[in-house]
Amino acid sequence: MLTPRDSYSYEMLRSELTWTVGDDNVQTDCSEKLAHSIDYYWVPEVWHDRGLKPQVPTFIVHPGTTEEVAEILKIANTHKIPVTPWGGGSGSQGGALPMYGGICLDTKRLNKVLEIDPVSLTVTAEAGIIMQ
Repeated sequence: MLTPRDSYSYEMLRSELTWTVGDDNVQTDCSEKLAHSIDYYWVPEVWHDRGLKPQVPTFIVHPGTTEEVAEILKIANTHKIPVTPWGGGSGSQGGALPMYGGICLDTKRLNKVLEIDPVSLTVTAEAGIIMQ
């Protein structure tokens, strides 16, 4: 897990991510990290009850295109940094928990409807769209 104490690696990775998605779309503040470290799975509740801190991501990255997602994954692979996808945080099986830190890939900006097919009654949408 990459920590802010690994300053050279941390700054290099942050720089690459910022170059890819823009400074406003790379978050490192503690409150956002904590918000992206729990879902509706029961394990975070156990951690809380036992006074344990949850695992938090090092970076929360908000891509806006599939090309940005591909570049983020390429950067993560180059640096051997784990990536945890994040949709709405409503999962119930712990799949959104960043168990090894790394990058939390938040899909909220990927929120476009790409196609509506009235014949088959289907919708093709990006990963971050919500059902409202």
